Amino acid sequence: MIRHLTVSAFFTVTIGCYSDAEFIDDPDLVPPGTAPVFADPRAGMETNGPWLLGEQLDARGTSTNHEAFATAAISASGNPVTLRFRAPASLEATVSGVVRIDDDPWFLGLRLVGPGTAEAKIVAVRTDGPLTLYTLRHRDSPTAPWVDRCAGGEAVVTSGVWARDGRHLVDSTRVTFACLTDTAIGKCLSWGYLPGAGPGASGWAPHLACTRMVRADVCGVGEANTLEGTTIGVYDYVGVNQAPPAVVPGVTTWPPPHTELYFDGRWGVDGATCAGKARWQSLAVGSPCPLVAPDPRTDIGADYCDDVAADSASLLMSTATVSELGFHVWAKSGDQVGTLQGYYALDHRVAPFGDQAYQHVRLDGMLLRERPASIALAEVEEANSYLGPNGDRLVTTPSAVPSGFTFDRREGFVFRAAREGTRPLWRRQLAGNYLTTTVPPGAGETGAIVIGHIHAQ
Repeated sequence: MIRHLTVSAFFTVTIGCYSDAEFIDDPDLVPPGTAPVFADPRAGMETNGPWLLGEQLDARGTSTNHEAFATAAISASGNPVTLRFRAPASLEATVSGVVRIDDDPWFLGLRLVGPGTAEAKIVAVRTDGPLTLYTLRHRDSPTAPWVDRCAGGEAVVTSGVWARDGRHLVDSTRVTFACLTDTAIGKCLSWGYLPGAGPGASGWAPHLACTRMVRADVCGVGEANTLEGTTIGVYDYVGVNQAPPAVVPGVTTWPPPHTELYFDGRWGVDGATCAGKARWQSLAVGSPCPLVAPDPRTDIGADYCDDVAADSASLLMSTATVSELGFHVWAKSGDQVGTLQGYYALDHRVAPFGDQAYQHVRLDGMLLRERPASIALAEVEEANSYLGPNGDRLVTTPSAVPSGFTFDRREGFVFRAAREGTRPLWRRQLAGNYLTTTVPPGAGETGAIVIGHIHAQ
């Protein structure tokens, strides 16, 4: 499974120090001091996240499509009325010869019929630039209570239906509502990518590509691969927002500084048209969608695309900070250490702690490098590298530091409790040396403790 890369919109992802020679042959790992300056690094900064319509709304609908509402609605006075979608993002109705649009008070109390017995009711409406913003209440049946599924926020409307695989489907008889904040549809509308009523509209494809980018839907199958609140930089080739800069800075040290933005990828309607090294390092080796985005680490015919040049399928480009890094196990003279300090792919290797004697063993998972806003401080604990009296290195939490070990450097964060997609991170003691790993202790092994949880690949 693809795992997480923190992404905000240019609109901003986050990724330490080794010899210059180790980086020279790598187009994304350039010698320190030679990285180009990133033009206007705060322009258009935004955040990404995993939800398409909203945390609650994404759970509704059918196995193939998200929840949508019929344009055959019921007015506040109880009369049937036919709605129309009005570009760029509004409802429209003609009642007794009068056209009702935008924030007309007539929409207050309007009920829209969803699948089965589900309903949505408009309780407030206002305009903000080209968008009409609706405050909605939902219920599952005429006898069920009205509930707020946007957590106190407003909603935007789009035409047609959104499929589970992320496609925007044309259907003149239905409309779809998405929460404005913390959703791909809402964010992309607010950033100026206005889809209009169908594929013939100039904004249809850029908006769809934007939703793929916000959710890091690399394969274009509706699967989000990011954490809510990740900072990304958004550029486009369609003239809506800032055009990509001439150059994007490369990674000069490992682990990369968590405040810097690096080339993430280019995006089209079917997902990523290509991905940069910053993105690939967060994905399991071997692309889950080789026909869409072949893995350059295993496919000799594939290339990294750490450049900003457009191709016919690319509509947007993103940069990002790296929020998670691979937690690798390395070995030296019988001692093993789990850390994110080293980098390993089939075509490139940076030994941890600047010690070339370390040999790569395996990738155990993904360690959270930075805590995005969507993860509360109480949900995580620091994970640091510590040095033992005999040179033993150990990554653990401050609450689980063995006697005699001293702080060496910061690594990242572990989740205190298990959550979806994570596995336990164990502090084990093998042959007198400590090791942090996701491999559980063997039968009869004693002294092992769980120090937290990290994402699996």
